[in-house]
Amino acid sequence: MAHRIIVANPAGNITALVPEGLSFNREERAAFSARLLSGGRFKIEQAGFIIKPDSEGSLWKLEMSGGEFCGNAARCFALYAACEEGRKKNVMPEEISVMISGCKQPLKAFVKLKEETGVFVEGSASILMPLPKRCFNMNFEGASLPVFEFEGITHIIAKALELPENKEERRALFFYIAKKFEAEYGSPNALGVMFFLKEMMIPAVYVYDGKSFVFESSCGSGTAAYAAYCALEQGIGKVYVEQPGGAIEGSVSKQNGRIKKISIGGKITLEQTQF
Repeated sequence: MAHRIIVANPAGNITALVPEGLSFNREERAAFSARLLSGGRFKIEQAGFIIKPDSEGSLWKLEMSGGEFCGNAARCFALYAACEEGRKKNVMPEEISVMISGCKQPLKAFVKLKEETGVFVEGSASILMPLPKRCFNMNFEGASLPVFEFEGITHIIAKALELPENKEERRALFFYIAKKFEAEYGSPNALGVMFFLKEMMIPAVYVYDGKSFVFESSCGSGTAAYAAYCALEQGIGKVYVEQPGGAIEGSVSKQNGRIKKISIGGKITLEQTQF
C-alpha cells in the first residue's frame, strides 16, 4: 500500500515527513522508516511522522522514527505546518511554534515562502534550538573533543581528529568514538560526531532506538553544536557551515559568557509524492 509522504530537502539532509502519523503504530513506524531509508530514488536519510493539531490552539507535532531530536526535520516540519495553516486561514504565518520528539518545549520557527505549486514548495525556515544541557570535553586518544549534550541528541565536535579518506574507515572511527563515549557517559538517544575535512563538516549520526547510522548530507543540530563551539571557543556569533549537501547558518547569542540563544536556518524544498 502506497502512502503520501513529503520529501523535504534542507541542505541535502533528505527527510521524509509522513502526514498521517497517527495511522501508524510504533512497530509500523519502524518498518515504514526502514523501507524509506533503504535506498531508492529519494535517498532519504531520516523520517518523521506528523501529528496534526487536535483542537484550536494546539500545536503541530512531529515524531521522528527513533524518537530522536532533529533540527533539520524541525525546520522542514515548521515550513510544512505553516503552509498547511496558510491554506486553512488564507494567510501563511511568518512565525509558528511546533513540537518535535526529543524536545519537551515548543520550538519557535520563522518561515518564508518563495514558491508553491500544488505538490512543490520552496522557501526557507530558521528555528530557535533548545540550548545544550551540558557542554564538556571528552578525552579521545589524547585529543580533547568538545561535547554538546542536547535533550534528544548529543554531538561530539571532532575537528581535532584527522578524517580517513575511506568511508569504511570513517565508519569504524565513528563507532570507536561512540564506544569510548558510551563507556564513560552512557548511551544517549542519538549520537552525532561532527567530523571535518578542511573547512567542510561531515556529519555522522547514530540513532540508538532504530539502530540507524548515516553519514548525513547535513545536520541541523550538529550545526547548532558547532555554532555553540565557535561562540564559546572563538567568540564567533554567526557561522555558515558548509556540509556535503549544502550550507546551514548557525547563529548564537551570549550573555555574560553563557549561551542564551541558538538558531539554525536556510533554504528548504518540500515535494509531495507517494511511497
